[in-house]
Amino acid sequence: MTVDPEFKALIPPLSEDEYRGLEASIVAEGCRDALVVWGDILIDGHNRYEICQRHGIEYRTVGKEFEGRHEARIWIFDNQLGRRNLTDAWKAELALGRKADLLEIGKATQGERTDLLSLNDKRLEPGHNTQKEIADSIGMSTGKLAQAEYVKERAPEVWE
Repeated sequence: MTVDPEFKALIPPLSEDEYRGLEASIVAEGCRDALVVWGDILIDGHNRYEICQRHGIEYRTVGKEFEGRHEARIWIFDNQLGRRNLTDAWKAELALGRKADLLEIGKATQGERTDLLSLNDKRLEPGHNTQKEIADSIGMSTGKLAQAEYVKERAPEVWE
């Protein structure tokens, strides 16, 4: 199994207490949840994998298929957003990373649509608002997400 440093860096780290609790649980009960892999690349379960390796504990894997790295990153972002212990800052970090990948996928598939609406039909459709869609997905206002994006892009030292 391969640990991809880019994918691992997308995952918010556990606190020391969370890590110790996870380790104690795995040592006592085994690794209950399967690790998620894309081919031979670990996508989810980095902490469980590390703990299992260190203690010689068996684990299961489940495979996921992705068209490419953009889709794999989006899955990681969406999966991590389901965690309960994320701060607003981590939610914004994950959402903004997801936004970047969605934009790249959109650019790549821009010319592939064959069901384009006529100009008159487009006036009847509400405009797509990526910022709102992403903000809604993490329970944040568009203004708060825009502020986070501004700080991340223009003041990375503050963001850190």
